[in-house]
Amino acid sequence: MKKDILVQLDNWLDKECILYYLDYDLKNNCYSKTGTIVKRFILPKNYEQLINIICFSKDINLDIKVIGETTNILFNDTVNYGVFISTKLVNSVQFKDNTVIVESGKSLPDFVRDVSMRGYGGYEGLEGIPGSIGGGIVMNAGAYGYEISDNLISVTYINENGEVITKNKSCLNFEKRNSIFKYKNLIILYAEFQLLHSPLEDIKNKIETFHIARHIYQEWTMPNLGSIFTAPRSLYDHFKFNSFKNKLSYKLTRKIFYNKIMRFFNRKKPSNERLNNIIKKDKNLNLLTVNCSHKNINTFCNQNNSTREIIDYIYSIYNSIDKKNIFLENELVEKSIYEIISKNDYNDIISKYKKILENEKI
Repeated sequence: MKKDILVQLDNWLDKECILYYLDYDLKNNCYSKTGTIVKRFILPKNYEQLINIICFSKDINLDIKVIGETTNILFNDTVNYGVFISTKLVNSVQFKDNTVIVESGKSLPDFVRDVSMRGYGGYEGLEGIPGSIGGGIVMNAGAYGYEISDNLISVTYINENGEVITKNKSCLNFEKRNSIFKYKNLIILYAEFQLLHSPLEDIKNKIETFHIARHIYQEWTMPNLGSIFTAPRSLYDHFKFNSFKNKLSYKLTRKIFYNKIMRFFNRKKPSNERLNNIIKKDKNLNLLTVNCSHKNINTFCNQNNSTREIIDYIYSIYNSIDKKNIFLENELVEKSIYEIISKNDYNDIISKYKKILENEKI
């Protein structure tokens, strides 16, 4: 990416009165606490500005990356990035009759409260899921039997040609943690959802139940991106053991310490550390510098680790499991690279990341 194209971008942004930052610090301002800087961090205030920026970027052949709350994104600290467009301010909500139109940058937890306080149900299971509406739609976010696509009517987005398209839910290929948006260069502008009235006390009780459960069973102490992989069952069921002794130890430990009675007694502070330690021993994961959450081996904990160390952990886990119907949830940002800081580390990170993605397509 050349400097003169950034000057051209700056002049246009100033003319259009669009907010942006120079050399924006990613590591201290993103969810995973990874990355270095991005040369231009742009904050459109509505979807019309977002459309204009994207169209201008296409006109000058500028490589950009659109991001939301970054709750599923890993930034590469072996590069400095070029141009990111944040949807944080693209967050309006419009209630109309029995539907609501919400822009892509709206916080998902805030949206749940917006609809719940008005007595609309069907969104309770999305309580506590971090991220934006746009990111939630891309991944078809969900929990406790709910998915964001359940009450979705349509999505309006920008396609690869810069055209604004609206499509109904049936055309968007929603599956578990998947949609048409995941592997295509489509940028979500806003979505329309159906609203159904429900008793307010029922809504409140469900939200409280899901909120407590999420905080008990999810990692909250160290920076992380939640589940690394999506699996048909628990990821623990997909590990293949090298040693019969370790396999036997794992089965006995699970039977003794993770039966219904023990889970009841440990319900206020659940931990999978015993199972994690057996898997780490069998797979030599103790040699890695990144540690997993004691609650779930499927979640890394960033204790001031590098991107390479985190990718090494993800790659090692991936090579330790039965890969059938396993999909990566965490995204490494590869677009809009301004300069590579460490070429060897960069090549190693990209090589391992692409191997995982290639296996997903088989």
